[in-house]
Amino acid sequence: MEYHAVIPNRTFLVTVTATQMCGARVRGLLASPPESGPDWDAVSLDSVERFLTRQDSVDIASEAYCRLDGMDFEIPLTELKGVRFDPSPKRGMGAVRHSGKLYLELQSGVTREFVLLGTQNGTMICERLTESIRRARAS
Repeated sequence: MEYHAVIPNRTFLVTVTATQMCGARVRGLLASPPESGPDWDAVSLDSVERFLTRQDSVDIASEAYCRLDGMDFEIPLTELKGVRFDPSPKRGMGAVRHSGKLYLELQSGVTREFVLLGTQNGTMICERLTESIRRARAS
C-alpha cells in the first residue's frame, strides 16, 4: 500500500520482472477495520482475485499494463538507487495488519514508501529486490 496526497492510500499488487517493478492498483482507499481478523484478510484477497481475473490477458511487461488503471505504475529497476526495509509499524494504520515499510529510492532523488500489508517477510523482499536491481544493472 502507498499513501497518496497525505491521507488517501492505494493498495497495489506488486510484481518484479527482470527489468522493472510493476504495481497494479487492486483497491482504492483502505479504511482501518475495527479489528483485524480473517474476515478483513478475505476481503483483501477477494480484491486481488477480482483484479487477476480482469487482467489475465495483459502482459505485465507491456505498455498496456499501465493503461488499465491510471494509478498503476512501472519503475525500471535501473531507475532504483536503493531499497530499504523498516519493520517498525506504520503510524496511523490502526488495526490494519502490516509487516513494516519498504522504501524505494529512485535515481531522481524521490523516495517512495510502501506499507507491506498482511504478514510478509520484508527483509527477504528487500534482499530479493536489491538482487534484482543488481542483475538489471549488470545486463
